[in-house]
Amino acid sequence: MAEQSQQQAPTPLKHKKTIYDAGYGSIFARNFLAGFARALGTLMVYLFLGGVMYYLAATYLLPQIQNLLPSSFPLFGPTIQQTPGFTGEPAGYTITPEKLEGVSELFQQNQGLDPPEPQQSP
Repeated sequence: MAEQSQQQAPTPLKHKKTIYDAGYGSIFARNFLAGFARALGTLMVYLFLGGVMYYLAATYLLPQIQNLLPSSFPLFGPTIQQTPGFTGEPAGYTITPEKLEGVSELFQQNQGLDPPEPQQSP
C-alpha cells in the first residue's frame, strides 16, 4: 500500500527538441513565419484605420472645409480634362475633301512643288 501511494516518476515519452537542439534552418523558418505574420497583421490594421480615417474626413470634415476655400481652388474637381473625340464624342470639326485640297495646296506652295492629281475612286 505504501508503494501505491508513492508517485511514480513520469517516464520520458520522446526527446523533445529545445531551442538548443534545433537546427539553424528551423529557427530561421519559425522566426521568418512569425515576423511575416506580424507584418501582415500590422498592414491590415493600418489599412483598416486609414480607411476609417478617410471615410470620416470625406464625410464630415471636407464638406465643412470646402465652404471656406475659394472656388478658384478646385480641391476635388476633375484633374484631367478630356479631349473631344477621345471619348467618342464628335471633335467639333469635320474634314471635308475641299478643306483637304486647300491644305494640300498650301503645303505644296510652301514646298514649291506642284500639287498631286486627286485620285478618283471607282
